[in-house]
Amino acid sequence: MFEFPKKRKASEKINWGEIERSLHAYGDVLCEKRAFVMNVARLPAPKSTIKAALMAAIATTQSEEERSALEVSYLHLADFQESVGSQGIDCPSFPSGTITEEFKEELKRFLHWTEVVLMEYDVLKAELQQPKIQATAKPESP
Repeated sequence: MFEFPKKRKASEKINWGEIERSLHAYGDVLCEKRAFVMNVARLPAPKSTIKAALMAAIATTQSEEERSALEVSYLHLADFQESVGSQGIDCPSFPSGTITEEFKEELKRFLHWTEVVLMEYDVLKAELQQPKIQATAKPESP
């Protein structure tokens, strides 16, 4: 499970360049997202790495608008799950006639993954509601 970053000593540096690269790569994946649930392998880094980068950015941003966007991005991590297949999972299109067994199975699969995503979403939301991390370092100027 994700742990909030420990408070850093004054001598420790946060690698803001790496955090920025991780967040941009994750943002690109979110922009290209083609299904409700995607395979976690589509992420540019492990979820834990992206979570830590997002938390560091959330803790240090001065803009409420940026903080809100980062928090939404954090919650979208729930959309990436193991074992969903390379195409991801979307709500099946309702047939224009008789509801087939195939449609019922697709719908059951979608509902299963919706439940998985919502459970993780609740965990991520709870993590965001914990006391905010106080950053001991500020991003270095470019």
